[in-house]
Amino acid sequence: MQINSGAGIYRIEHKIDGHIYIGESSGVSKRNATHSEKNIVAAVRRNLCETIIGFKLQTINGGERYFSDKEDLELTKYLNTCSIKTMQISYGRFELEEYLTRKHMSIQNRKENV
Repeated sequence: MQINSGAGIYRIEHKIDGHIYIGESSGVSKRNATHSEKNIVAAVRRNLCETIIGFKLQTINGGERYFSDKEDLELTKYLNTCSIKTMQISYGRFELEEYLTRKHMSIQNRKENV
C-alpha cells in the first residue's frame, strides 16, 4: 500500500475491532513506519498490546520497558490485518484530527470523547 509522505491525517482500522486510531503527522509515511516496526516508543503499539491483545509491558530492574519477542510478533501480525487510510492535508490537520477522534471514538485515541 502506498502511503503519502507529506502532512496529513491517517486512520488505522481493523475489520472486527473497527477504528483503532486516528492521528496526524507532518510525515504520514514515517509515522506509519513507527507503528509498524518493533518499537515500544510508539504509543499505538504499546496501547494496542495492552488494551486489545492483553499483554502488559515488562520492565527490567524497574527501568527499560518491553514486550517479549513473541508478544511483539503477535502485535505485528495484528497490525498487518489492519488497513490504513490517509488524507493529505497540511492546514487544519490538528483540528480535523480532534474532530474525527471525537466523532469516531477510536479505541486507541486517549483524548476526551465528550
